[in-house]
Amino acid sequence: MALLSAIETVNPMIKSTLDAAALCKMADRGQITGGILDGPLAFDTAVSVKAAPSEAGFAGYGQADILVVRP
Repeated sequence: MALLSAIETVNPMIKSTLDAAALCKMADRGQITGGILDGPLAFDTAVSVKAAPSEAGFAGYGQADILVVRP
């Protein structure tokens, strides 16, 4: 599951990055189960393997089955 935002770093001025960070931390703690969460991610990184950063340590880049966008 890709938690989308305009930028891929947590920025307190952009609420979607804070929400993504919080959800990922909850998943790390086992509070959210049943899938892999990552974010904040840009749309291209979530859906395109070619757009993934070369130093990316997560093998799921570009393979998101679910895209979550905060209004």
